[in-house]
Amino acid sequence: MHVKVRAKTAVEYCQRLIFAILATCAMVLGVTIAPPMALAANATTTTPKGPTFRDDIGAVYIPADQGVRYHIYQYEKNPNADGSEGSPALNRTEVTWPDSGFDYAKPGTYTADQGLAADKLVVVTAVSAGSATVLDGTTQWAHLLPDASKQLTFNDESTTITVPDITGVDFYVGGAKTNPGEVAAQSSAKTTVTAVTSADVTDAPNIEVLNQEHTFPTVVTPKGPKFDDNAGTVYIPSDQGVRYYINIGDKLIVKEGLPYSKPGTYTTADGIESGKEIVVTAKSAGSTTILTGTTEWKHTFAIVAAAPSFDDEKATVTIPETQGVSYYIDNATEPATAGVHNGKAGVKMTVTAKSEDGTTLNTWSHTFPSVVTPKGPKFDDNAGTVYIPSDQGVRYYIVIDGKTITKEGYEFSKPGTYTTADGIVAGKEITVTAKSAGSSTVLTGTTEWKHTLAARPDSSIANGDEFNDASPLVNKNWKILNQNVPTNKNTNVVYRTDGVQVKDGVLNIITERHCLADGETPSAANAQAEPCGNGKRTVYTSGRIESGFDYKAPFVMEVRAKMADPNNGNTFKGMHFSAWIRNNQKYCGKDVASSDIAELDTMEVYSDQAATTNTSHVSCVAGPNGEDWTSRDTHVMGAKLVGEWHTYKMVWDGKAIEYFFDGKAVPLNGTNGETKTTAATLNMSEEKFRRVLNDYPWQIIVNNNVFGKSDWKAGPDDSKRFDPIVNQVDYVRINPIADANPNAPRGAIAGYWQSNRWLGDPTGAEISVKGGASQTFQNGTVFWSSRTGETHAVKGAILSAYGAQKWEQGRLGFPTSDERSLNGGASQSFENGQIHWSGGTGAHATFGAIQGYWSGAGWENGWLGYPTGDELAVKGGASQTFQGGTLFWSGSTGTHALKGAILNAYAAQRYEQGKLGFPTSDERSLNGGASQSFQNGQVHWSGSTGAHATFGAIQGYWSDRGWENGWLGYPTGDELSVRGGASQSFQGGTVFWQNGGGTHGVKGAIRDKYSDFGWEQGKLGFPISEENTGLKDGGASQVFEHGQIHWSGGTGAHATFGAIQDHWASTGWENGWLGYPTSDEINDSAKAGEVYQNFQGGQVHWGSSVGAYTSSWGGGSSGGGSSNGGSGSDTGGVTGPIVHRGAFCSPEGALGISDGKDRNVLVCKIAKDNRLRWQNLK
Repeated sequence: MHVKVRAKTAVEYCQRLIFAILATCAMVLGVTIAPPMALAANATTTTPKGPTFRDDIGAVYIPADQGVRYHIYQYEKNPNADGSEGSPALNRTEVTWPDSGFDYAKPGTYTADQGLAADKLVVVTAVSAGSATVLDGTTQWAHLLPDASKQLTFNDESTTITVPDITGVDFYVGGAKTNPGEVAAQSSAKTTVTAVTSADVTDAPNIEVLNQEHTFPTVVTPKGPKFDDNAGTVYIPSDQGVRYYINIGDKLIVKEGLPYSKPGTYTTADGIESGKEIVVTAKSAGSTTILTGTTEWKHTFAIVAAAPSFDDEKATVTIPETQGVSYYIDNATEPATAGVHNGKAGVKMTVTAKSEDGTTLNTWSHTFPSVVTPKGPKFDDNAGTVYIPSDQGVRYYIVIDGKTITKEGYEFSKPGTYTTADGIVAGKEITVTAKSAGSSTVLTGTTEWKHTLAARPDSSIANGDEFNDASPLVNKNWKILNQNVPTNKNTNVVYRTDGVQVKDGVLNIITERHCLADGETPSAANAQAEPCGNGKRTVYTSGRIESGFDYKAPFVMEVRAKMADPNNGNTFKGMHFSAWIRNNQKYCGKDVASSDIAELDTMEVYSDQAATTNTSHVSCVAGPNGEDWTSRDTHVMGAKLVGEWHTYKMVWDGKAIEYFFDGKAVPLNGTNGETKTTAATLNMSEEKFRRVLNDYPWQIIVNNNVFGKSDWKAGPDDSKRFDPIVNQVDYVRINPIADANPNAPRGAIAGYWQSNRWLGDPTGAEISVKGGASQTFQNGTVFWSSRTGETHAVKGAILSAYGAQKWEQGRLGFPTSDERSLNGGASQSFENGQIHWSGGTGAHATFGAIQGYWSGAGWENGWLGYPTGDELAVKGGASQTFQGGTLFWSGSTGTHALKGAILNAYAAQRYEQGKLGFPTSDERSLNGGASQSFQNGQVHWSGSTGAHATFGAIQGYWSDRGWENGWLGYPTGDELSVRGGASQSFQGGTVFWQNGGGTHGVKGAIRDKYSDFGWEQGKLGFPISEENTGLKDGGASQVFEHGQIHWSGGTGAHATFGAIQDHWASTGWENGWLGYPTSDEINDSAKAGEVYQNFQGGQVHWGSSVGAYTSSWGGGSSGGGSSNGGSGSDTGGVTGPIVHRGAFCSPEGALGISDGKDRNVLVCKIAKDNRLRWQNLK
């Protein structure tokens, strides 16, 4: 006997090893033992979560743990314990949930309400809930809750330990087991106390439940303080383990914010006073020290000179009046009178106090700080900002809702501009406070400012702005430039937030002159109409607003505006008033060699010319010196502009750019009335023209520029008066319009089309889709992906298959390659799969695991060939057909291929949705055939038997007998479901399985006879044993539910049943004098309801009135029948005796057989044909 033991844990290993030894002994003794629970076929190993001991509430929490049951035990001493085996030292009490009916601790929190005693040892054990679970890891826990553990106490004063008496717990002090009671310890030493469960706690012995360390304190005698009457000081020594406390009245004298008087010398500057009692107290610095000896000292110093007081803001000193003391300021020869004396800001003053005898008592020196008036913050409602100036000796603090707004981790608001990004909030009160940056500065004047920033309007500018908001502030969707220096070296303008203002439905752009000293920035204080003098720099401020890049071409933009008239209707120098739109590409320069920048100047008005100018800039290159060279067209129309309202309009319709002034088209400069800028007028391709204008977002800008001295136009005359100029804008409007050439390719698709003109002309406009765009052409469709940045065309049958997969929004995603030519077909790759096409199969997509299997098999060049259908999603997985077979995939089985006869048999079983489930292997070659495994069975094939599936118990029976290599051979039919079970035919026999019974094979002549009786549905029922060979004369037998079949070479196979079989068995079966049966049961034709059966040695008869009996004849073989009535039994001329119920009928005489009532019922007679007969007298 061999017992295999496979253990997952040490406990299970031991369990299985013991079982193996016991099983071996049982085999020798001829008995059977059941395997341990852990060896159950479906057992799982579980690691218990374990309990949670809640010290905070004195409770134990039992978790919900599948397959695990917990028990909580507590213990009392057994008063009746006598040391014998049946008398334990402890009585165990189990804690269960009240009224739960459980004999274990169900999940939950156990407190005193559930019967848990918090002052006793708590033991929890885990056991398996049944045979389906084997526990691993920790299964025993012990714990002392605080009510128990706190019984252990340490007495520092007596240096002793009190060990508690807790049932089931042994205590060890310093490693030595200690009985309950008081134990002496060592001073200044660390002592460790541990507690473990005692050996009497059989549920969880020797588990540590407590481990505490305690250091007993050191006894110290304080050194005590030193009082110096001459210096008026108190000295506190450095005393290990001692803290001192200096008290004068109710005041504690300390340094550095400590809660005690640290070691060192304490003077009047620290709070020591003359004439008042000083009390110094010594206390232990912690639990490691206990003080002895004197711990309190008292002392009073003689009176000393009071200190003068200095007033920094007024720069004065106040001399106190102290009896017997004179004060001298800056070494004056005469003492100063009591009262206020003036000093100087920034100058040091010394005050000396002397006694009546001229002894110097004390000296005080003080430097009066500088007095500064803070500049104060600037609040900008338009920009929604707060500006903090750089102010020597001043620190500012911006506070909103109690929070200080700072930058870079400073504790104060450093100089600079604070915006919403820094925490500035419109609509809430902002408090700015100025404080001195140090002792050398005193602030005067205003030191606090409060302001609430107005909220800017927040209406949409998706179609421009009418500037009709009631607020004077510009809509918050416009960015307002705010600068301190000019934009570039050629201009002389600084754009400021106060340069724009909304009033009466109009945007005002205000331009002013400022005269700046070195380091100064423009402000209202330095605005000046008159020319700047005295070496000051002339700078102009104005306004500029910008939208976001929020507009998409094609569009129409319209502006109504008026340029100021400071020169009585005449032109003047220096101003450039404009409203324009640009895309988000960069201008060319030293760092940008070329760009798709576009700028369309809807309104471009110069103050020194009586004409409107409109310029279209479409792309650029950098000049040799970094110049911005743009491809441009300029439109010009003469008109009076200053002081008058005009309407300016620009239209880009997808084909051409056109400008209008007061409704009239503005002609191209230098042409004969041509008004449109096109690709042709700019000498560039249509594709580039449309790309630059259509493929990028656009931004609107409105501003007034002031030319500088080195600009391409002259700036204002700085030597003449310049009054503020206000240019006005009534509205800015922008609206999208239909593309005049909607089908024209653009961007990346246009570039691809230019290189692949086989596509033909576009048949539709570009369509924006999630993640990219697409456009249809005569011979295919082009797709562009923003994720990959790639552009590819899809055509023909692959395009149709792509469409069936919902294009780029479907499972395939965007194409990642162009079409590739293959042997006999074509393919194309996509983000998440491929499409393959051949003339014989059409186009089909492949994905994921199925595609991976196919690629591993050589793609279309492998045995699978091209796909012949799309992937089919099925319950639990997917499948796909190919020329050479079908692939099936599920998450638990992976991907496997089926082909040929096995595939056909799988189909007959309803594929993966049938009884077999998904394949778990590929096809295997066998001796003379092949097989393939599935989740719930296998399919075997051979050339002579075909392909058939096997399952469950029948398959298990077959596998135990060597599969196709055993006596059964290959299956020749599918499993047949029958009443009460199933059967399946094989080359060497038939296997039967009975529901609730076993599985057995039937073969050869016995199988043929079984067939005669109607298989399992006939009289015999299901087989309940295997064929029993080695019988007499090389015979065999097999047992069925209702009978048996016996076979020998000389008799063939015959079934026996019921009483006849029982009678035969009583004679010793085939080994008795009857031998083997030579016929099946035969109905007696002479007597209805009675049967007989022939055997080698005689006949067995059965009738309902007489039961079964035997007849035989000497030296003969069975040749006839026997009956209990009528004419008797013909012996066939045999002269030997006929036996019936032990009585003999012979020619020598007749013997009557009585029925027990003195009546003969059978008489042996010689019949007329000279044959022996039993005559039924009834």
